[in-house]
Amino acid sequence: MKVVYLPVEILTRELDSRVELVKALPDCIVVVGQSWEILRNAEKLPPGVILFKTVNRIQGSNMMSWKMAGHTVCALDEEALIAKGASALDSAVSRLAMSNCDYFLAHNQEQLNVIQSTYFLDGRVVGNQRLDLCRGESFEPEAAALREKHGPFVLINTNFGSINSHWGGYEGSRNIAKQAGMIDTPAQDYEFKAMAAWEHRNMTEVYSLINKLSDLGIKIILRPHPGENPSVWEDISEIIVVTGTSPLPYIAASEMVFATSCTTSLEAAIMGKQSVNLSPARAPIEQICGEVNVTVRSAEEAVDAMDRGVEMSEYTKLAREMFPSGATDKIADVLRSIGPTVSETVTFNIDPIERTDLQRVKFTLEMEQAWRKLGQCSKLADSLYIKRPEAA
Repeated sequence: MKVVYLPVEILTRELDSRVELVKALPDCIVVVGQSWEILRNAEKLPPGVILFKTVNRIQGSNMMSWKMAGHTVCALDEEALIAKGASALDSAVSRLAMSNCDYFLAHNQEQLNVIQSTYFLDGRVVGNQRLDLCRGESFEPEAAALREKHGPFVLINTNFGSINSHWGGYEGSRNIAKQAGMIDTPAQDYEFKAMAAWEHRNMTEVYSLINKLSDLGIKIILRPHPGENPSVWEDISEIIVVTGTSPLPYIAASEMVFATSCTTSLEAAIMGKQSVNLSPARAPIEQICGEVNVTVRSAEEAVDAMDRGVEMSEYTKLAREMFPSGATDKIADVLRSIGPTVSETVTFNIDPIERTDLQRVKFTLEMEQAWRKLGQCSKLADSLYIKRPEAA
């Protein structure tokens, strides 16, 4: 019997895809839920295979702890979904993480080539689970309920984690970036400052876009990035600010999506939803958003694009070609084929921790919700569950 550990940091972004992975591993014991207690109990938990979602230096330390405790370490790099080119794809990759990774799961061949040319890891192209969800219609009932509740609306998704960080604004996000190994060199420092300046320009245009859409009497729902401080937007009376929810139903329910060079641009393109990428200047890090969306430089151009309508068929075709489908089954195949084997009756014990308020905001899953999503499962700790194979 294999044990698979699926730590989740942000419920609204990650849990749905991990639930699909749990369903694809009916022959394994799966531990899934809030990441903090999983990651701190490497030595207490039975040997298994753990899936990390990123490979920065913070996760590198966790990966080293898990590898030293006898687990098999497998990793994705979901933060690189919209990155383009070798430099961008490698920008948040830590050598510490790579030296403690047994198997890398790439979202496309370009990413795998970049990783293997530098770090010589075993790996496989699997696609991406979050993007696979965009190809289906599992979110449609929620989207229908949103249309019923709000009527016609446009969606603005922001991505200002450097200058509007919930870790404490610019300085807080800078400290996190240092810990993650993203500001180790003068070049990286320049890049981080350039990204902050670019975000300032984008944010100015978002304010202008809100004013223009409001003047037209258009209803606006704004979803800030999970790493942002939402209070900045909540002070604006003309918009409805939504946090703590999955973006997919809102994308599907909207009349038009406006995004600021973020993953939402890619998700909307794969869904075939009319979308406009607002970017007043070229991003300091190369991205694919401009290739899979109509990209405009100003709020005025964004409104003009909305008025004309956006034909998405070619953008959708290109976006889907960039990322192969079927990620869930491919990842499940890898996870069940590597790692140690344990007894079916293996027991689980951990040293509990007291999570912070921010950690609870990021991920809280009550027992009733867990049963709805996972089926029969047992609670290991606060917002952390064990799913065992069901008896035949």
